[in-house]
Amino acid sequence: MRCKPHGWCLIVNNVDFEYLKRRGGSDLDAEKLKGLFTQLQYKVKMVRNQTGKQLKETLLQFAKSNDHSAADSVVVCLLSHGLEGQIYGVDGVLVSIPDLLALFNGYMAKDLIGKPKLFFIQACRGSDFDHGADMTDSAHFGEEERVTQTMEQLLNAAFPADKLERFVEPETLPTEADMLVAYSTVPGYVSWSNLQKGSWFIQALVDVFSSYAQSEDVVSMLVRVNGKVAREFESFNRKKQIPAPVIMLTKKVFFIIHDYCGIQNSDNSHNNETLWNWPFLNHDLTKSQRYKEPL
Repeated sequence: MRCKPHGWCLIVNNVDFEYLKRRGGSDLDAEKLKGLFTQLQYKVKMVRNQTGKQLKETLLQFAKSNDHSAADSVVVCLLSHGLEGQIYGVDGVLVSIPDLLALFNGYMAKDLIGKPKLFFIQACRGSDFDHGADMTDSAHFGEEERVTQTMEQLLNAAFPADKLERFVEPETLPTEADMLVAYSTVPGYVSWSNLQKGSWFIQALVDVFSSYAQSEDVVSMLVRVNGKVAREFESFNRKKQIPAPVIMLTKKVFFIIHDYCGIQNSDNSHNNETLWNWPFLNHDLTKSQRYKEPL
């Protein structure tokens, strides 16, 4: 992304609730995120302790802001209690996450069409605990067969034999295109936090993005975040967690773009092409830039 600043980052930090437990450590998360996205060339706006109604109004006004017209992208960080598909206001009112995301789609936010809309949600998505699994040889037995069966089932469901459609290149984009929603945990499970250090997810996110934003795209960094949370964090009673990003981006997104002008792509299929300093580099990267070790 080339605009400076890239755009706006909104951080909603719900800490003190009327009927639910105080979210200790959330202020640390908010400050870390503010520092991170300021460093990544965003203007940051922070709001605290939003009721359900205020949360909806705040995001609606933010999505409709004229400031996005000259921006490369937008970032929204939601820190609160939650359930699957819902997030709490401090008054105990549940707000639908899909409804909040819809405020930023192609119908509602015209100035954000074709621009990355990045959401980072630190909230529980249920009450289940991840007890973890020991990594032994037996744990991998039959893995290839299970994956193959699962993939076949997915393909059969996605492309029924009697309902195949030809692929075309439309002149319009789906309304939900160019969104990324990075959930701190998978559906149905709790999301862990530390009173002194903040949540596992935000700790890992800030650490990874601070270290790799110079060279890697957002999705590649989120793979690192997944690995870091899965491997390096564990509760006092040995509970685990894995983040769950949902990716609807149509191109790779880099926070920091170096000046590629005049540098020829070494890939034989693109010998005569140049990598430009453009907000989004899609698949014109060299192999060494495309494929990086996750961790």
